[in-house]
Amino acid sequence: MHKHILFLFSVLAVALGLFSGSCRNETTTPDFIDPVSAVRLIPDTMAVIATWRNPSSPILDYVEVSYTDEDGQPQVLQQREFVGDPASGLSTAYLRLKVKDAVAYEFTLTAVSNTGLRSEPVKASATAIADVYKVLLNSIRVYQPAENAGVIRVEFDNSLRGEFPLFVSVEYPSGGTMQTVVFPAESAECYLPAGVDMSPLPEVTVWTHDEHGGESARESRATREEFLLAPSAFTLLDQTPAWFAGVNATRLFDGNVFGEPWHTAATSTPPYPHFVLVQLDEVYELTKYALYPRTSEAAARSDYTIRLLVSLENATEGGEEWTDTGTFDFMPGGLEPYYTAANETPPRELAWFVYPLFMYPLAEYPHAQYFRLEILTNANNPYSYLNEVRVYALR
Repeated sequence: MHKHILFLFSVLAVALGLFSGSCRNETTTPDFIDPVSAVRLIPDTMAVIATWRNPSSPILDYVEVSYTDEDGQPQVLQQREFVGDPASGLSTAYLRLKVKDAVAYEFTLTAVSNTGLRSEPVKASATAIADVYKVLLNSIRVYQPAENAGVIRVEFDNSLRGEFPLFVSVEYPSGGTMQTVVFPAESAECYLPAGVDMSPLPEVTVWTHDEHGGESARESRATREEFLLAPSAFTLLDQTPAWFAGVNATRLFDGNVFGEPWHTAATSTPPYPHFVLVQLDEVYELTKYALYPRTSEAAARSDYTIRLLVSLENATEGGEEWTDTGTFDFMPGGLEPYYTAANETPPRELAWFVYPLFMYPLAEYPHAQYFRLEILTNANNPYSYLNEVRVYALR
């Protein structure tokens, strides 16, 4: 009798354990949230720029940024606007914090869910700067564009144009004498007048100033050359599954803007984002890239949201974090103009979208050997297609 009772108790205990375990598996919810990573605090004029990478967590709702202001008062901000999907593991955030004085600030960033979960805090420090002339001066780039060897382009960060009436001056050799041109800072980019001797590319002197006599120090700038990366510079590492065998993303870098398009699967299409991951043959200072749409069908449509990420190392293999150089919507609608241009005699190249990689507020172009092109959405189709991607760099 006792043996039967013990046996029944044992069976009941096992059954209850299985039931309890089953319930736990079905109702388990996260009880923690990972912290943010790759925090960068970038000094700016009377402000600090904070950027970071979100944790790969589906319960992330916002990132709390806290610091003590110059009056000793605690400030707490909630950043809820993220680039991309907060749970994707590739999302980034950007926050501009206004400050009044050039003093050091310590910031604390905490990932938070609406249920009250909080990550371990991440602390970082930065100092705002007050020299608006230096900010503008440091951002100046002088180079010969790849598409026009007859001019010199002067490019600079014009983010200060709304607060200060600033100007950029460039002194350059022309016809055996030195000439000076002045550009208002709100222009963001300007071209030196015709007549500049392009061989060899000249060295110029640049400085920044206001209209009342205040100015920065004067610095020399070598004129660099922008060039188009050759097809041999690209190695395809990975991509969203292609439409047919052979229709892979190597077509995007073959140098032929009129060729057949890269096309993701038209049936059983993987969900967005669609992506292409590329390795370059060396580290380049990238300046811009240009997209060319399919030209094989006049009635095709594509309304894309696109993101470009770059890295010195292949982050999919445990390398450094990706840097998001931009996420943007563009709505070209029907592709008939591109189809018509491609079928003219001779065919006419018509770039769909050209995006400069000048990274405010870093005042530099990204140095990278890997890039990842993502199509986040398409308002018209569940699949993606492109004819060509051209990538430009400086030397």
